[in-house]
Amino acid sequence: MKTSTIELRPGQDIRRSLYDAEIEDSAATLIQLFSGSTSEAGLKALLRVLHTVLPQSQIVGCTASAVISNGGIHEDLVLLNIWQFESSSVSLSWASFASESNPDSLSLGHTLARQVAEDDTQLLLCYSAGDCLNAEDLARGLIAFVPNTPLGGCIASARQSGQQGLVCIGQRVEAAAAVVVAIAGNELSVNLHHSKDWMMLGTPMEVTSSEGNILREINDTPAQSVYTRYLGEESCYDLEAACLRFPLLLERNGRVLARLGNHVDRRDGSIRFWGNLAPGEKVRFGLLNPVSAIDDFRKVIESLENHRCEVLLVFPSEARKLMMQSLTEDELGRLQEIAGTQGIFTPGQYFYGPDQPDFLHYSHVVISIAEGNPSEPLTLTQTGLDAFSPDTLEMRAISHLVNTTARELEEANQSLEKQANTDQLTGIYNRHKAGVVLDQEYRRAQRYGRPLSLIMIDIDDFKQINDHFGHQV
Repeated sequence: MKTSTIELRPGQDIRRSLYDAEIEDSAATLIQLFSGSTSEAGLKALLRVLHTVLPQSQIVGCTASAVISNGGIHEDLVLLNIWQFESSSVSLSWASFASESNPDSLSLGHTLARQVAEDDTQLLLCYSAGDCLNAEDLARGLIAFVPNTPLGGCIASARQSGQQGLVCIGQRVEAAAAVVVAIAGNELSVNLHHSKDWMMLGTPMEVTSSEGNILREINDTPAQSVYTRYLGEESCYDLEAACLRFPLLLERNGRVLARLGNHVDRRDGSIRFWGNLAPGEKVRFGLLNPVSAIDDFRKVIESLENHRCEVLLVFPSEARKLMMQSLTEDELGRLQEIAGTQGIFTPGQYFYGPDQPDFLHYSHVVISIAEGNPSEPLTLTQTGLDAFSPDTLEMRAISHLVNTTARELEEANQSLEKQANTDQLTGIYNRHKAGVVLDQEYRRAQRYGRPLSLIMIDIDDFKQINDHFGHQV
């Protein structure tokens, strides 16, 4: 496997750069175009040149708020990340949809995987664009066809607020589409890693009304109202940006997942997310936690030491760029010491392995890839693990302060809730709690149009004894 990168900037001679890189034009050559620019005309012009010079090579890509090249972060860069495989094959499938439609994302995933997956497929990469797409369902559809194949990739974004992310396929540029790359070959080695990044804040809240990736109510309150209540009225003016920094966290199969909202319906207060939220699931707001990020990154490094690696593909979250860029730069620098590190910042990462069935993340994902016979295990010095920038101490302190304060508030709220809802002597629910439960069930019955029945049972004459003697006591 031969890898190379070409950084393109305005005024650069693209053809000369391609010739100098000595790229073999072949169907086994994959060119991933990562762009900090969302100029559709500029991207199409670049794709035409690529197709003219390398007509047989496979070309995909997407736009982003920032591009990662050789461990560095660039906002105005167009990067060509080129993989030339020796014994592996590359195949593509893609589909577009109306930008205002509500596509059947699960079926779309089935179709795309069926077109390219083979028995020896070792990796699926997916790049998608279009706010109406349910990215989690798309991932589930892809994996349903090849359940033992790792899945990586990401959702396209744009640097400027209000702009659409774009994906590239061949000579096409699409604002609502998904492209899948299948890499097959028995000599290909792929490993997926991710950093959790988030800590939970506040008390658990229940999803009381949702449909797939549309969240309507939390604790019987419109989702938009919940965000403005906890994040302030100012968040109303740019709720999408608030969602970017403070996603909802939920726990599935013992693993914490972050769900990022991408659109707010001002008419009913519902929020559309990239992934699903089911009625009855408990959610909390999330805050970036540098302590967790650093600890998880050490685990990633330890894992990489045990695997051969020729190239690293990284997809940090948009939140990291906004709130934790210094730490992310440190991590990318460490990864670059291991292998060439390229990628983009993204509002969501496709992520699946047979032992990691998460489908969609909003954190920091690292994919290591190698082709050919195993080499000597990688050995890194302790300095490579611990030499973080000076502001790490400050970030740890802020994280610890917020986490401790949140935990103390939660403990106080739990104590107050218990006092308000239970009898001090017996510890059983009081009339106030009974009224709350009855009100919730009455509204639930109204919402779903179902009958409501109430059964009252006096166990061991408790009510009679309490009525006769309780007040006297």
